[in-house]
Amino acid sequence: MTDTKSGPPSYKVGYSQPPVEHRFRKGVSGNPKGRGKGTKNYATIFLTAMTKSVTITENGTRKKISKLAAAATQLANDAARGDKKSIQLMIALLQAFEPTIEAQRPKEVIIYSGVLAELDRKA
Repeated sequence: MTDTKSGPPSYKVGYSQPPVEHRFRKGVSGNPKGRGKGTKNYATIFLTAMTKSVTITENGTRKKISKLAAAATQLANDAARGDKKSIQLMIALLQAFEPTIEAQRPKEVIIYSGVLAELDRKA
C-alpha cells in the first residue's frame, strides 16, 4: 500500500476498501464534535422550571423556596379555605403519594413484655 495521492493505489478500491486519502487518519476521530446533546423532553423542562426559587413573604418574613414548594403550599392553603377543586386535588395527590409516605414513616418496634425469643438471644 502506498500513501501517495499521485499514483494509483496498490490494492483494489471498492466496497469496504476506500482510497487511502479518504480513510480515517490514525489518532483523529471520525466524529470530532461528538454526539449531540439532543432536545430535552417536557418532563426535564418542567422539573427545571419547578426547581427554580421564588421569594415569598410568610408571616411578615421573606424567604426563598422552590416553585414546586410554593405551588404545594398554595394548593394546601386553597384546600384549607374550602375550595372544592383544591380539596379534590389534594385527596387525589395524597392517595397517589400514599405508598411513598408510608415508606418514609419510621417502623415501629414492638417489644413483647421485654422478653426476647430464644433465637434472638443467640444472635
